[in-house]
Amino acid sequence: MTHPIELFTSKVIYSLRGADLPETAENDTPIVKGFYFSWDSDQADITLSLSRDSDDLLHVDATVSGEPRWFTLNLAMGPGGFSGGATLGLIAELSKTKGIAFPMFVRSLRDEQTEDTFLRESLIQSDDRSVATVFNTLSDQDFMTGSPGHHTLVLRLPPQSFSLTLHDLRVILVPAWRKLQIEPID
Repeated sequence: MTHPIELFTSKVIYSLRGADLPETAENDTPIVKGFYFSWDSDQADITLSLSRDSDDLLHVDATVSGEPRWFTLNLAMGPGGFSGGATLGLIAELSKTKGIAFPMFVRSLRDEQTEDTFLRESLIQSDDRSVATVFNTLSDQDFMTGSPGHHTLVLRLPPQSFSLTLHDLRVILVPAWRKLQIEPID
């Protein structure tokens, strides 16, 4: 059975693929519902130029001056519950970011409390254009597990100028009963 977050993120990504992109992204303003950039406008001046070629989701040229305390790409995962032992996966086809690491976390809101669950691995592109995968097995201690809440996948972007082409993106959840346990690499 497909998990609600897989359906929710698929709809957001489908909307992004068909959207008329603005020329520039505005801070905390959705490009489409559930997909937006956020940055520290007090400590940095950031300009994000957006474009797209053929079937790509998005091309971003980021110009950063100053030192932002945060700079993120946010993908709403919607409402849902997770159990310990489930494995959250992100599959992304990227280019123009070879060697740049994108650390990630899931920000969850439940009963008016917000907390972050940090994923153990970063999203890293290995070749000029490649598919990068990140899998993280959730524990019972992670805030995002337990009773349902609302979740957002947050990719931390580099605090300096860069270019990124996101060709495709998919979020998956492997239930605990399938026993796909991903252990951190030491």
